[in-house]
Formats: sequence, C-alpha cells, structure tokens
Amino acid sequence: MSYLLGQILLCLLLAGVLGLVLGWFLRGMRQRADIDRLNSDLQGHELRLKESEHDNDVLRQSLKDLEYAFHKEQEQSKARIQQLEPFRAEATWLRQELNNSNTEKNAEIDKLCADVNALRPFVHETRVNETVVERLHSQLRTQAEAKESQVQQLKSRLGECVSKQIRLEADNQSLINSLQRQCAEVEELQGKLRRLQGQANSEVRTLHRRLVVQDLLQQTINEQQRTIDELKKKRGKPNKITPAGGYARAAKARVVRIQRAARDLERSKHLEPEEQDDLKRIRGIGPVMERVLNGMGVTSFRQVAKFTAADVKRVQTAIDRFPDRIVRDDWMGGARREYEKKYGDKL
Repeated sequence: MSYLLGQILLCLLLAGVLGLVLGWFLRGMRQRADIDRLNSDLQGHELRLKESEHDNDVLRQSLKDLEYAFHKEQEQSKARIQQLEPFRAEATWLRQELNNSNTEKNAEIDKLCADVNALRPFVHETRVNETVVERLHSQLRTQAEAKESQVQQLKSRLGECVSKQIRLEADNQSLINSLQRQCAEVEELQGKLRRLQGQANSEVRTLHRRLVVQDLLQQTINEQQRTIDELKKKRGKPNKITPAGGYARAAKARVVRIQRAARDLERSKHLEPEEQDDLKRIRGIGPVMERVLNGMGVTSFRQVAKFTAADVKRVQTAIDRFPDRIVRDDWMGGARREYEKKYGDKL
C-alpha cells in the first residue's frame, strides 16, 4: 500500500514538474515573439534614422552651395562697384571741362564784341579795317563752331557716363535683392536642418530605451532558466520554490521604473543629449548599467557629472537593486575626472 502511495506521489510530482516546464516553455515562446517584434521595430527606426541622416547631408550640401553662390555674387557686386568708380571720376572731369570751355568762350565773345564796338567808328574811314573785321568775325565763328562741337562731344560723353552709372546702379540693386532672397533661403534651410536634428535625437533616445527593455527581458529569461534549474535540484521541496512569474513581475516593474526615471531626466535642462562617451570608465558602471543609463538618456560624462540630488534619487529608484551605489562609488567625481582626461577641460 505504501509503495502504491509512493508511486502515486511520484507521478503527481512528475506531472507538476512537466506542467512547470511546459508553462516556462510557452512563456519563453511568447517573450521570444515580443523580442522579435521589438527587433523589427528597432530595425525600422534605424532605417528612418539613416534616412534622416541622409536628408541632413543633403541640406548641409545645399547650404554650402548657397553660401558659395552668396560669396560669389558679393564679389561680383564689389567688382562692378569698383568698375563704376572710374566712370564717376571721368564724369566729374567732363563737367569741369564743360564749365571751363563755356567760361572761356563767353570771355572771348565779350572781348571780340568790345573790339567790334571799338572799331565801328572807323568802318567808314577805311575798307582795310572792314576787311580785317570780317576776317576776325570769320575766325570767331570758326572758333565758336569748334568750341561748340567740343561742347557737344563733352555732353555726349557725359550722357554716356550717366547712363552707364544708372545701369550699374540698377545691376547693383538687383544683386542686393538676389542676395537677400538667398539669405532668406539659407535661414529657412537652417531651420529645417535644426528640426530634422531634433527629430533624429528623439528617435535615438526612443531606441535606447527600447534596447534597455530588451536587455531586461533577456535578463528575465535567464532568471527563469535559473529558476527551472533550481526546480530540478529541489524536486523534494516544492513548497520552498519561488514562482517564476514573480521574476517576470519584478522585471516588468523595473522596466516601468526605468522608463519613468528616463522621462523625469529628460525634463532636466542640463541633461540634454550630448556626445556619446564610454560610461564604463566610471568606477561602479558596467556594461548593463551603461545600457540602463543610455536608455534613460544619459550618454556623456558631462551629464553624469552634473547629476543633482533629484537626479541621483531617480536613478537609484530605477536601479533599486543597488541602493546608494551612486554616492558610494562617487559617479559624479569619476565622471568629472574622465571628462578632464578626455577633453582636457574642467567642469
């Protein structure tokens, strides 16, 4: 009878173990499916990130082209203004020559008129004097015509210089308008580039957080594997076995804490995303802890060195398995020392 009861108990124990193994296997399959889905989402975000980087490169190239065109147009404008200077000087000289010529002509005419008036009383006395007067009048007309021709030529050249000056001023104004339009386009492209960089940084932070969630899920699977191994070693003491679901709930709670701490840290102005540093160089931070910090948006020595008391409390809440570890290992001091080693500057 006792043998039969032993057999029955053994069968029940084997059935319980098989049920636990089957439950663990089904849970592992479900978690593996979640991990595959997360990997697929991660690949999609990486593709979008690459597209954003390509758009940034295109915008940077466009900005460089516009800057080159801007400088080229500016140099051409300066060259045209320099070409205009000799024409202005020539126009001034022509005005002066015209004024001097008119003054000389008026003086000569006044002088000749005075001579004629002085000779009029003697016209009837001698024909010789009349001939001389006529010859003088002819010479005066010839000289006046020559001076008038010179005056017309000077006026023509002055008009040409004025028209050239007007054309150059119009070209200069059109160049200025073109430069202003190009400056507006450059500012618009710079704004678009800043918006794309902000979107890329947001997607990178989201990917970091998902990587941390994936690592935590992998840790949960490893802990469940260890639980199954312990179950195999303790078959005779089923009442002391901790259910595997407790580890899963603990891991899920830890993920929630990390995500909440990451949202709180993102609100801190001094913890904006910066350059990517090797946080493992700080004493007390290993590969797993580095991934957790990256998932919370902390990627540089500068951010760790500027931790406030509130930031330390948030991080400690997210990694409650190591209470007071940040203060004990002096993460802030180690981050300042590593920053000085890498960048040669003090915070």
